[in-house]
Amino acid sequence: MQAYHVHPGKNFDGIVAIRRAQLAPGPYEVRVRIRAVALNYRDLMVIRGDYSGGDAAPVVPASDGAGDVVEVGDKVTASRSATASQRPSSQTGSKAARRRRNPATRSAD
Repeated sequence: MQAYHVHPGKNFDGIVAIRRAQLAPGPYEVRVRIRAVALNYRDLMVIRGDYSGGDAAPVVPASDGAGDVVEVGDKVTASRSATASQRPSSQTGSKAARRRRNPATRSAD
């Protein structure tokens, strides 16, 4: 699959297109085929290096995205429709991503 990464603090030269392996969603995750994204001031702050939470790891830009749910994990129990509109997880391994993958860790942060 194609993805874009931003290397915080490297300005617009830090935006790179990459190819990533498409992994199956985790038990509490869904896969969304992105149809549209919105970049906003938060994304500009990430690009400039002003919003990285102290982490210089590459992040996926796009504070808001919309697309079609194409696959769900085996522990996903509710769905309102076949369309999703959600802020994507910006960093693999972030606290928010860990909470989504394992609800038992929600109170651990």
